[in-house]
Amino acid sequence: MEVQFDLFEHLIKSPSKEFLNQIIYEAFNQSQEIKPSANFIDQLSQSLEIDQATSEKLIADLARLIRKLIFESQTNLQQIQDVLALSSLQTNLKNLLGKLLAERLPQFRNKLLKEEEMMPKLLDFKCRVDIKMEANITDSETKSGQQICLLNLKTDEDTKERIRANSVKQPIMDISDIIKQQFKKRSEKQLGLLSFLARLYPNDKCGSNGLPLTPNSIRIYGKFQYLKTITGPNLCQYVDIQRGQNERLFVLSEHYSLNLQDLLSDTYIYNLIITNSGLLLKWIDQILKAFLYLSDNLITNRLVSLKNICISAQGDVKLANYGLYYMSENGNCVDFAVFNLETLAPECYILDFLNTTENSHRSCSNSELLNTELANPKSDVWAIGCILVQFFFGLKNLSLKAEEVIEKMIEVNDFSSGYDFILDLYGIDQAKKNLVEHKTSSIYLKLIKKCLTIDSAERPNFRELTNFFDKCLSEEKIGAFCENKCAGKKKLNLFRNGVKFCESLDDGEEDILWQLGVNEVYFLWKLAAGDCLQTLKTNGRLKTTLSSIHKFSVYTQAENGFEHGKLIHEEESKFNDQIVPVSLDQLRKRFELLSKKIFFPLLEFKADKFEVENIQLQPVNIRELDIDYQLYRIVLFSRYLGAFPFKKEELIKECRIDIPPLYRNLAWAVLLEVPLNIEDIYSSINKEQVTSTDRQIDVDIPRCHQYDPLMATPQSHIKLKRVLKSWVLSNTNLVYWQGLDSLCAPFLYLNFNREELACGCLTNFVKKYAANFFLKDNSAVIHEYLAVFSHLISFNEPELAAHFESIDFKPDLYAIPWFLTMFAHIFPLYKIFHLWDCLLVGSSAFPLCIGVSILKQLRNILLKSDFNECILFFSELPEINIEKCVKDAVNIFQSTPESCTFREHSGSATEENDPLLDMAPISLDKLKSEMAPRISARDVISLAKEKTHKYILIDVRPNSLFSIGYVTESKNFPFESINFSKLAQALNPSSSTSDTDLALPFFLAQNKNAIKIIIASQEFLDSAIDLANKLVKLKFSKICVLHQGIESLKPTDIYIQEPKCCVNDEPKIENLNLELSKQTLNTMISGLNKIKDQLNSIAASQ
Repeated sequence: MEVQFDLFEHLIKSPSKEFLNQIIYEAFNQSQEIKPSANFIDQLSQSLEIDQATSEKLIADLARLIRKLIFESQTNLQQIQDVLALSSLQTNLKNLLGKLLAERLPQFRNKLLKEEEMMPKLLDFKCRVDIKMEANITDSETKSGQQICLLNLKTDEDTKERIRANSVKQPIMDISDIIKQQFKKRSEKQLGLLSFLARLYPNDKCGSNGLPLTPNSIRIYGKFQYLKTITGPNLCQYVDIQRGQNERLFVLSEHYSLNLQDLLSDTYIYNLIITNSGLLLKWIDQILKAFLYLSDNLITNRLVSLKNICISAQGDVKLANYGLYYMSENGNCVDFAVFNLETLAPECYILDFLNTTENSHRSCSNSELLNTELANPKSDVWAIGCILVQFFFGLKNLSLKAEEVIEKMIEVNDFSSGYDFILDLYGIDQAKKNLVEHKTSSIYLKLIKKCLTIDSAERPNFRELTNFFDKCLSEEKIGAFCENKCAGKKKLNLFRNGVKFCESLDDGEEDILWQLGVNEVYFLWKLAAGDCLQTLKTNGRLKTTLSSIHKFSVYTQAENGFEHGKLIHEEESKFNDQIVPVSLDQLRKRFELLSKKIFFPLLEFKADKFEVENIQLQPVNIRELDIDYQLYRIVLFSRYLGAFPFKKEELIKECRIDIPPLYRNLAWAVLLEVPLNIEDIYSSINKEQVTSTDRQIDVDIPRCHQYDPLMATPQSHIKLKRVLKSWVLSNTNLVYWQGLDSLCAPFLYLNFNREELACGCLTNFVKKYAANFFLKDNSAVIHEYLAVFSHLISFNEPELAAHFESIDFKPDLYAIPWFLTMFAHIFPLYKIFHLWDCLLVGSSAFPLCIGVSILKQLRNILLKSDFNECILFFSELPEINIEKCVKDAVNIFQSTPESCTFREHSGSATEENDPLLDMAPISLDKLKSEMAPRISARDVISLAKEKTHKYILIDVRPNSLFSIGYVTESKNFPFESINFSKLAQALNPSSSTSDTDLALPFFLAQNKNAIKIIIASQEFLDSAIDLANKLVKLKFSKICVLHQGIESLKPTDIYIQEPKCCVNDEPKIENLNLELSKQTLNTMISGLNKIKDQLNSIAASQ
């Protein structure tokens, strides 16, 4: 905790020692979040001759010093003087300040310990430490994440309530204990399920563009996605939405079965609550804050009721079922009324009833425009007034009929206030009114009357209402509670050096299941065969059997002279606002069998890792369905992502194994190195700017992965256009080509509520894997890419390459959509995710390997097809096994030398190449004329030294040149001596090996799986290329040609230079200065031994 001493110099102007003592006391209060009064700030400013802002800053700095000294137990004079010695204050001031602090700090500390403010009472302590200590580690290294400590402190919840009790001068009962005792099961956190039917369109209805209307279930599905981002502290978080048959939707959210309606029904509990002002103030404040948060995020509730205000086990308010009105587009997408009749504001009656009536007879357009009058958040202000009346007047199971309410609404202007109107509507007589008002605090009555303002123009919005409530608290002299009542639990930093609490253990949660987040629990519930429809049937919410006549019952509706069939649904099955708890017992029991260490994996020690090797050998589809394995991966990735960027390398290593679907979007962002300030970059782009590509984008988007319900939503179309336009505007050197929308779709799908991440991923993905593909003139780039792809086919699948060559079937005819969209155009999204999980940990050449692996799967069919059949075949690809595709692609990538995939336009930033050892660009025409790839001298040297792959070197130069110098382990087969007519006989095992013309074919056959590198000098390079082309046509695999000839290897140590000698009739050996290498001597000895054996054989035969 750093302390600034600069402003302490002003303390020298203090008029007296007593005034300095008062400053210290006020600073201590500020350290406990009790701000000094305005009068004291004015007095301080006048005494020290400084402005008010400086006075407040001085108090804050002194408060920070006091808190530091207390928490670090530095309360004696010597310790305080040691701290003050770090400052540049005058000596007299240091001594005086130190003396006063030494007198006061023990009193402050005792007060804190007595009130238990400084530290909650420790009931239980669990600790797992993950520390990586290194010699001479510095403080800066420590702060950067080298030390991590994970603590689980279970504290006494009574501490919090006692502190609040002191602040309001009255006892606050521990409602959490009462709730746990009386409603233990119902107050637990759960998953909740709400189901309803979307409104059906007539079968032949089309929009203004002539296309069929987007189903209402799809529209709701899209609107729901925004609700997943609403995560206020007093809101039940929305988790997911699923589509069923016949436009049925299932909405899952965080849920608590206990609500205010239940507490109202229990007389004992209700009497305890209604007489506890502190608890009521807390709940009302939390309700107001929850609605203010919704209002700030443009959400109108309309389903405000006592049963939708839940109470957690900790006694906090949790607002539920607040998003249905928003996701149904103000009720336009459903056939039932989305409002609560008892709490509906006067201005909404006519509008909502008219809207509901019209919805049942008209067909809505696909317009995104909503009726803003219906979504006025001030209607929720009225609703809050209504539920407060219901709660304080103890109205149980209030039920009103629409006809009665409408009759009363006609007379609403006859009442002096909305408060009187609601009392009349609810049937509360004057006697009961007087009795309740006598027992109820004026704060609540003022708030209720403020909410129930009949004229919506004069009715306050939620910000104004919250300020009004705070003002009422201040007038009643309970402002201290106003400052502390909604303060969340403080994160105590008990130790220095960055020791932090595990956030997943918030509120001392005992249930092992909820040590995970609600999204993680839902993900694992789905893996455990969680079924929404079955949950509803189990709870008796859907009929499991229907007679056949009911299943097919329809009625016909005449409209514009035509009849339209329409399914008949019972009103109750359309919507029931009762949220059904989802059973998590099976999941909870499964977790209880696991070691609790799985929730706290230590990152630095391999011994702490779980035994997962067996499951990791299984296909990724099986791994993604294994609950235990996914739990392990989720917790592990959450730790690594939480430690990003310090654990970036370790995270990438884990991504190479597999990526859990729940964290795929963040893992991809890490792999693609999306900048941390991407949100600022994205927000700075004017996405509404008109561009020349807008029209083409508008045409492409409605055809982009529309089989998926999320991508088919209007929100998806809007977001996809925004992301694509952002990419176009931020990459001025590139243009929009058809296919970019498919390339963007996986990123938008994973980051639907984070457009900036989708745009950042798309930008970096294109830079790495589709560099220069989207230039205005991309012809050279695409043709070079396809030429290299052809070489890779020849290298790995020569039989297929030879067949394509024989029927003149080029990659231009089928592979352009593959690589322009990185296969996103030909595969559904769920396959793309698995494919790109592997692609993103590979280099820019990996997509080429994926293309070859796809052809490998289709090989048998393609070999039997002619040109026309191949065209038809690729127009509609059969099912591809993605797991096998990825596995084959990895094998191809690992067995292919890197230089064989060299491209001039790859866009990869590399170090300056060596002109001899590395690849250099060649003309596109020459590239197309060659069937086999080229290999660099650097890769040849790597193969020779590392011995990672088997290889052979075929030197096609004349014998005279080979005898002068050659590459180690190379074999000389002069090009002019090769009999091409007999090359094909190598495939016939019955051929005689004594035929010298078949020496090369048999040498190739003996090394069938080896990389075959053809070597020639620059002078004979065309001969090497010609031989490589012929060998590919003869279906020899892994053929490549040494780029730039043998001259590139002469300066290296794998090239052997033979000594020059005199060529005479009688050469004089003694005049030769021989410096033969060991290998050359061995070769000569071996040759002499063969000659000796032949002579002995001849002699024996004679």
